[in-house]
Amino acid sequence: MKNSKSWVNILTIPSSSSRETMHKRGEDFLDTCEWCKKKIGEDKDRYMYGSFQVFCSIECRDRQVAVDDENNPPSPICQDHQFVFKPKASKVRGSNYILVLSCVLFLFSAFIVASAALSKAFGHLCSSALSN
Repeated sequence: MKNSKSWVNILTIPSSSSRETMHKRGEDFLDTCEWCKKKIGEDKDRYMYGSFQVFCSIECRDRQVAVDDENNPPSPICQDHQFVFKPKASKVRGSNYILVLSCVLFLFSAFIVASAALSKAFGHLCSSALSN
């Protein structure tokens, strides 16, 4: 029996803090600094940290990192081996984040289309092999 519809299931489970941030901020989360709450103009740099946190400067971002480090001390295993991890700032230049987001969405949609085409082709191969 041939299935006319192809489905791709994708499971994403964001952390609770990123869900709260997205719920609080909505679609405009890239427009306001998470730390100082200043509006970030379209032509200004943005510094990302975590899943959905954006900052107007490295200083604001580093303050949030320090708070997170205070609230979430490293595990004893990490302390024993003296592992140090400090997330690197991701700098998004002005409105280039729209271009980056567009590219990601384009690649994702191309992946979905390719997956559906492969699924359909594989279905035809299987059905013709079974009919022989």
